[in-house]
Amino acid sequence: MAKSDLSNPSMEAGENAAETLAPMRNLLGHVSTLAELETLVEGFRKEHPEEMLLFRGQTTCYPTVRSGLSRPKARYQPDVEQGLGAIIGGILGHDSVSIRNVPFRRAVLQHYSVQTHYIDLTSDMGVAAWFATSTLRPRRVIYAGAPLRTLDQSSYERRTEGLGYVLLFAIPNADELIANQRLFDISNLEPFLRPARQKAWLMSDRAPLLPDPNDFWAATITVDCGHFQSALSMQQLFPPPAEDKGYARLTDIPFVEIPDEWMRKEEEPRSEKKLKIDFGMRALPVPEYTARTDKDEFDHKWSDRTLSEAKPMQMWPAWNFELIDEISSISGNVANATKLTLSPRAQRILHDPGHNIPLRWPNLGTDELLFTFAQFGHDKVCDIEYPYHGVWLHRDKELVIEHPMTADEDVMNVHAGHVFEFIGQDLQRHDIGTSCKCGEPEGHEARVRAMLRLSALVEIEVLSMIPHPLNFSNWYFVL
Repeated sequence: MAKSDLSNPSMEAGENAAETLAPMRNLLGHVSTLAELETLVEGFRKEHPEEMLLFRGQTTCYPTVRSGLSRPKARYQPDVEQGLGAIIGGILGHDSVSIRNVPFRRAVLQHYSVQTHYIDLTSDMGVAAWFATSTLRPRRVIYAGAPLRTLDQSSYERRTEGLGYVLLFAIPNADELIANQRLFDISNLEPFLRPARQKAWLMSDRAPLLPDPNDFWAATITVDCGHFQSALSMQQLFPPPAEDKGYARLTDIPFVEIPDEWMRKEEEPRSEKKLKIDFGMRALPVPEYTARTDKDEFDHKWSDRTLSEAKPMQMWPAWNFELIDEISSISGNVANATKLTLSPRAQRILHDPGHNIPLRWPNLGTDELLFTFAQFGHDKVCDIEYPYHGVWLHRDKELVIEHPMTADEDVMNVHAGHVFEFIGQDLQRHDIGTSCKCGEPEGHEARVRAMLRLSALVEIEVLSMIPHPLNFSNWYFVL
């Protein structure tokens, strides 16, 4: 069960009735009931008969509306964006040409709290009013499993004072924006139920490209939170995984481990006597929407899976192996590698993709890659087997130097491998004095070929590459 609350949610701005109205555009009026809201909107609609009206509810009225990735300091990782889209594609299926569309898939992710270049809108003014009069309460709790897991949970509470804001977007060229993949109706998107309940639309927000959503923000209505009553509830608008099968698939994505050492501040002494506690968290940071009084709607004991690795492989930057000590003309070090943790499914597909897959060096901005082969850990079943395996690949122009890796609970070992010449699709093995003497060089070559299939398999959406949920810059997971 969840043991403790790790965060105290702060009050959102905009809950004070005296809040300044200066940023608002074209204030239409103030409402206390849904009927009053409908009357104001109907009057506005009559003045804009040729324009599509969409709505957005906010507890604070900022001067502009911005998407998550368009805000300052938002981190954008293009190699990962395709992997995230592939996750949605795998849930929706690959039959529809429109659903295969990458912008469309990113828009779906936006609705499940993954930052994208889209803003949430709705065709239902009542839904917008509910968001305007409800405060988001995020919290992080600890689930006492193996490992301990952090769970990001969110709930909404009805506001009893202050102002909410319903923003009206009047769109004269909606058909054109839809055709150009800048505006998406995702309200009928099985198996995802949340967008249907929220009558969801999404609009692109990618400056300097048009449209700029703020160009369509035509009017604002203030809502009296102390008097406005909504028939909607969080349970209706955020249905649990048992009802929302698409959401259930997202929450089924495994947890990943966060070593204690990665969480310490640099200046903190690394005393061996200090208690070390490793955590797990979702590989895809999708929050659970649940009321504090609700029973747990997420079966963590039986459903959670955690991608597990040996501690030395988690702490690979602490292991120093200078390549120049083995090959005098080539510099490299496993400590500087970008790490890709492969799920059991990814391992199977890379080694046996079923058809011819082109070979490429992954486009991650580095010539140093460490592939580690993870296992699944469960709360109720412990079937982890040591040693763990992996492979370190170093690229030097047209050469790829391979070293198999193993690790137990305490030590990571670097084993002798082979050198390959990699030009185009031609991968040719060469023996050098330090080559492995195992007598099975074909196994080494098969392993290198498997790793070099990764980029192509991500591109065709067979595999997904996502960053560590804490955005460690050189650690990715392949699912």
